[in-house]
Amino acid sequence: MSATYPMHSLVLERYDAPFTHTTMVRPAPRKGEVLVRIRASGVNPLDLKIRSGNVHIAGAPLIRAAVIAAILPRVGLAESEIIRCG
Repeated sequence: MSATYPMHSLVLERYDAPFTHTTMVRPAPRKGEVLVRIRASGVNPLDLKIRSGNVHIAGAPLIRAAVIAAILPRVGLAESEIIRCG
């Protein structure tokens, strides 16, 4: 998978604002990271609380992806370093 393909995301620019669809350059995984191809993503109740300002997370703008269905097309970790979930 090439890093030239765009990455689509929903970005929260500031609290009490709508999520906006953004296209950006897909980052390449660094040592100790994996590239995750997200096939589906959802907005959950925590995302809505963050958007409304009821839960504050530093560092806006935020890209949220707490609920995902994904494929790992490229792994830069040794088998013993991979954390399995699900």
